Amino acid sequence: MKPDFFKLLKNDLELQKNSQIRESLIEVPALWDFTENSKSYIQFQAIDYYLKKINDIEILAKSSPLLFATDNWTDEAIIYNMLIRFTTAYHSLDIRTKSQDARIEKHFHSGTFLSAIAILPYLHKLGCNTIYLLPITEIGKYSAKGNLGSPYSIRDHYGIDSNLRDDRLNLTTDEQFAAFTQAAKMLGMKIVLEFVFRTSSLDNELAIDHPEWFYWIKDNVEIRKNSDNDSSKYGPPAFTTDELIEIKDKINNSDFNNLIAPNHQFQQMFTETPAYVEHCTNKLIGHCSDGTTCKIPPAFADWPPDDTQPPWSDVTYLKLHDHPDFNYIAYNTVRMYDQELLDEKNNQIDLWDYLSKVIPTYIEKFDIDGIMLDMGHALPHKLRENIISTAKASKPEFVFFEENFSLDRKSAIDGFSAVVGYMPFDNHIPYKVKEIIRMLENGDCPILFFGTPENHNTRRAAARAGGLQFSKVSFIINSFLPIITFIHSGFELGEKSPVNTGLGFEQEELAKFPAENLPLFSTASLDWTSSGDFPILISEVNSFKRNNLDFKYPLANANVKLIETGDSPVIVFFRKTKDSEKQLIILANLSSNAYHLNLDLGMKISPHEIHFSSDMYFGADTDLSDGSIELHCEPFSFIVLSFSDFNHKLN
Repeated sequence: MKPDFFKLLKNDLELQKNSQIRESLIEVPALWDFTENSKSYIQFQAIDYYLKKINDIEILAKSSPLLFATDNWTDEAIIYNMLIRFTTAYHSLDIRTKSQDARIEKHFHSGTFLSAIAILPYLHKLGCNTIYLLPITEIGKYSAKGNLGSPYSIRDHYGIDSNLRDDRLNLTTDEQFAAFTQAAKMLGMKIVLEFVFRTSSLDNELAIDHPEWFYWIKDNVEIRKNSDNDSSKYGPPAFTTDELIEIKDKINNSDFNNLIAPNHQFQQMFTETPAYVEHCTNKLIGHCSDGTTCKIPPAFADWPPDDTQPPWSDVTYLKLHDHPDFNYIAYNTVRMYDQELLDEKNNQIDLWDYLSKVIPTYIEKFDIDGIMLDMGHALPHKLRENIISTAKASKPEFVFFEENFSLDRKSAIDGFSAVVGYMPFDNHIPYKVKEIIRMLENGDCPILFFGTPENHNTRRAAARAGGLQFSKVSFIINSFLPIITFIHSGFELGEKSPVNTGLGFEQEELAKFPAENLPLFSTASLDWTSSGDFPILISEVNSFKRNNLDFKYPLANANVKLIETGDSPVIVFFRKTKDSEKQLIILANLSSNAYHLNLDLGMKISPHEIHFSSDMYFGADTDLSDGSIELHCEPFSFIVLSFSDFNHKLN
């Protein structure tokens, strides 16, 4: 039987409280307690506060755990996605006295597993039953971005970032994470971690014992900087216009035979596997048998081959295949694998075995429930198959999410339960939202996807036209579609600053957000005072969903129906409920303009009940008993109502 780390953590705090050690004062968001005055921060003695939150968790675990109604829990997942060090950051307070004057000094602290435990009651109140954490693995230090480094720069797939350990506890990093997962599971929550299996940090310790698992370039080769096209320096290989046309044509036609390789000058930068590797001031240096010194090169965007991104300074690609003719990093070795490279004899079996055992280890140690597989579609099919099958052998109900922005049946065939999808790019575009609803209505959606207007790589929803009101209306639309409700940490607060600028940003925007200003790489915290009533709306909608919507086989039945509104940006659709005699109608204006709309639904919708509304009003000519609606829609307004329907059913 596994130790009860949650109880050990509680005992540790109680021992400290009973000792003579002077407690520290901390300042945390009032919203973590859902207090009436949530637009503020509150001060507590640290130990008292954490013991209070532990008590809250124990009470909630007994009174109202978030239970899943079906075995296929992804159908009813309400996901909260966070980067722990960012989402749960807080301040400690130091009261200084000098003569008659007293002053308080604030000290910033990045979030830890302990502060993550403290916000579990808040997430429970929101109605989130699944916590999806961005990578928590040990972060590389060499060439790190920002002052903390990217969580995607993985130094040890099996090791957890020690910065997430709270120093006030006498528990190891692993034990504190185990306490967090146990606390979440007491509340009925699922835990999903994100893993990266295609890349690693430049100072990954594996290179010491397994240099053959990495690519190497001559130590004297310079690395290209932004906008530097010097071909004598290392960076993405250049191809001629004719070569690019042929490459893209072959890939589009699924022809991976004899793909065009990078030019000779680029290939000559790479060396053989070094005979031995040593540390040199945080950098790993290899020594080849011919006396050449070499280093691990940074990665770059692998597709398309003419992508203009500069090299990714803090990560490298793992060498998943070993073939003397493909001893270089390029599109045809790390993503669009040349057919010759895919011969089984070229597989780095020991490396594949190392990667395939990562998830079972986390299942065994921490009982996690699923993972987001970063760029899973870019892994060799056999490796991806091994990773999924090995995990499911350890835990048959284990779930895989795929970082794929397309909706493809292949993802489901490969063993994924859901993908990211394209809502983060389309949620603000009315005609695209209508297309998505038609697809769902017609049963043409091949796999579940996330219902969210933002994630950690995109611009924030509240940074788009409409601000917080757009965030609310997009949440309403997504919540009542048969897709996965997904809340990216800060979305509920109307946060406008991005976590990262990985997708959809213009070049001039990128200059505004260097790594030093992005939470993915540097010290940062959310503004917990800016949300207004949005968290309350989220809590109420999620509670309504659990009580009224049927989550069984959401993509197998046409449980939504779009009402056509022409070129209008007003979205109108029906949604089935558990009650066969009741349906919902959702109306939402995805525009910064007010609209007046007349609709004939062709059915009676009386009696009815309004459940959620914001700045949307029925006109004087509305006669719901005949199904006619005159609607005045303020910008980014919405209304959700239920009605009894005896003469029309969704088929």
